[in-house]
Amino acid sequence: MPFSYLYNDQKVKDMTNIQQEIWKDVVGYEGYYKVSNLGSVMGLARIVPRKRYGEIYLYPERERMLKFHINKKGYVITSLSKNDKEIKPQVHRLVAIAFIPNHDNKPQVNHKDGNKQNNHVDNLEWVTNQENIDHSWKTGLRLNEFLERSKIRSITVLDTETGIFYDNMKGASASLGKNEKYVSGHCSKKYQQFPISKYISNRFIKC
Repeated sequence: MPFSYLYNDQKVKDMTNIQQEIWKDVVGYEGYYKVSNLGSVMGLARIVPRKRYGEIYLYPERERMLKFHINKKGYVITSLSKNDKEIKPQVHRLVAIAFIPNHDNKPQVNHKDGNKQNNHVDNLEWVTNQENIDHSWKTGLRLNEFLERSKIRSITVLDTETGIFYDNMKGASASLGKNEKYVSGHCSKKYQQFPISKYISNRFIKC
């Protein structure tokens, strides 16, 4: 079995972990790629047709471990190609689709420990959008994201019920169909007084 990479720094994993990995086909890319329960992705050995100088040539491609990158939202992504079409899926979704049953057809995959780069199958679960939002508050992820955005913009408004960010009070009121006094009246200007582990009592947070 070839080696794989760590999620964040591309260093080779400890070889003792290789024996613990279980591999399954990437759904929709059977015969092309496999994903492991530890969050690694492997490109399978195969013959790949490629066009060169107007002719189609067959090139042998060796089995290899795919490299990972971190997208703007902090998730681990990789590149998959098939029939000359390339996609960049999030690795945690590949793991969940391959290993975790989704009987309730929940649309999102949550990282239980809040670490977006820990794509071990035991750290993942299928959730609804609201379950994902609630979990992000409990782990502090949503508040941290809000604080980071507020450093860039002079005023940011966060709707704690939907998890939607607004650049300003006017944008929030327009989207909600309410006047600015309504939004302002439901805002907490001092987010520090609310514990991260609890859902914030006021609907909006303003910074």
